[in-house]
Amino acid sequence: MNYLFQNGDLALRLMQDAPEEYERLLNWLSDRRVAAYYDGLQCRHTQQSIRQKYGPCVRGEEEVTPCIAEYEKRPIGYMQFYPVVDNYDCRGLVDFSSYKRPMAIDMFIGEPDLWNKGIGSSLLCCLCTYLAQSLGVDAVFIDPKTENVRAIRCYRKAGFVPVCVIPKREEMDGKLWDNLILCWQGKK
Repeated sequence: MNYLFQNGDLALRLMQDAPEEYERLLNWLSDRRVAAYYDGLQCRHTQQSIRQKYGPCVRGEEEVTPCIAEYEKRPIGYMQFYPVVDNYDCRGLVDFSSYKRPMAIDMFIGEPDLWNKGIGSSLLCCLCTYLAQSLGVDAVFIDPKTENVRAIRCYRKAGFVPVCVIPKREEMDGKLWDNLILCWQGKK
């Protein structure tokens, strides 16, 4: 396994191009409690759709780096990071030119029994530290729906600060949702 970091009971490793990895994502994203916040309740994933969506990233064909989060050596969630480029829609409300190497993160804990235990914020702190120290990243952005109070609390606990709200930025379950853009810049 190719680990990006291991910190006590927490670890983050690169996702592998293996059937069990795609099956794990399918199981997580098929859980209505997870889907309600990540892809939506109307999204019906299949083995094929998961391979089509995540396979190119896993094989390095896209700039997204997909990872599996572990807690006590148990796979518990998904995290990905990627450079902020023009298609990271902030409608001109964020000046990315003021950063040398900004990244964006998406994540979910796929095991609801581990929600609200501080694991997500700890993983985020470790990932942001890794990105800053190993890749020279000077800002990390994350963009939850404004209604996702638990996620926002997690991100703020990890040191992310609100930047702006983008109205009607994300479509899910036939509705346009507002996104809160948050930024982590590490210690100044």
